[in-house]
Amino acid sequence: MYLFTRIIEFKYDYVSSFMNGYASVKMDGKYGLIDNTGNVIVPIEYDTEVRFHEGLAVVRKDGKWGVLEGKEHFDESDI
Repeated sequence: MYLFTRIIEFKYDYVSSFMNGYASVKMDGKYGLIDNTGNVIVPIEYDTEVRFHEGLAVVRKDGKWGVLEGKEHFDESDI
């Protein structure tokens, strides 16, 4: 028998599968990234899902495209 513990609050419209400890989330039409404890790592403000590949994520915000660089330790001032 399994014992399950909720680690992410039920507040998101969408949560992707976790990859390398992170998941893309959607709330109120915007996307961001959380870690496996529920901490927001990339602010939930992008128009596209945040998915990193080889340390980079292509995202759209306010109709403009940009690239986020992933680091081992994210700092909001870097984004």
